[in-house]
Amino acid sequence: MQTIFPQSSNPALLVVTARQRLTKAAEEEAEHFGHTGHPGRTFLDALTIQQVLTMRDKQKQRPREIERFLGLKTGVLDRLGKDEIVSRIT
Repeated sequence: MQTIFPQSSNPALLVVTARQRLTKAAEEEAEHFGHTGHPGRTFLDALTIQQVLTMRDKQKQRPREIERFLGLKTGVLDRLGKDEIVSRIT
């Protein structure tokens, strides 16, 4: 039996498949963002990342406050890493 996306060890095919999954997840998130019960965004654009880093590093706001203010899912800021690892260059 052949599937549409067969399991493969081909790196190019794995990259394409992963990109398709991420694109689909980002589109679904965008469709449902703002609706009641939405847990918050997990996919961030460059402007939002810049805002997050400014709020965290310059304004010294707590991660949970930033997530709530920007409508991000709880724990998203933890994935950016500590300020020694990821920071805004001015």
